[in-house]
Amino acid sequence: MGTAFPPLISNVIRECDRVILCIAPTPSNVQQTRLLFDALVEAGVGIGLITNVLINRMRTSIQLSWEQAEELFGYPVSIVFTPVPEMAYQALRAKIPLVVQAPTSLTTQQFEKLASSLV
Repeated sequence: MGTAFPPLISNVIRECDRVILCIAPTPSNVQQTRLLFDALVEAGVGIGLITNVLINRMRTSIQLSWEQAEELFGYPVSIVFTPVPEMAYQALRAKIPLVVQAPTSLTTQQFEKLASSLV
C-alpha cells in the first residue's frame, strides 16, 4: 500500500473507532504489517486505537514465536490466536461461526478477550 492509502480506505479509516491489525507470524508479514501500522499512524489513527493481534493459522515450527514477532514488529501484540484448523474446517462445513460451534474452546476465549479489550 505504501504510505498513502487509496481514497476509499482513507474514508473508511476516518469512520473507525478502533482498528484491529492482524499479523501473521512470518518475518516478511511482520515487516509488511509494521509498514501498514506506520501508514495508519501517519494517516491519523492514534496508536492507542490500534489493536495488534497475532494470527497463527497452522501449527508449524517455521513461524515466529509471539515474542519474536512482537520484537520484530516493535509494538505490543494484545492477543495471540492459536491454530485450530480442524475446528475451523468443521465450523465452515456446518456453516456456523467457530465460536458457536465450540463455545468453550480456547479460540472462543481468545475472541472474547479481543472483544472485551475493544470496549
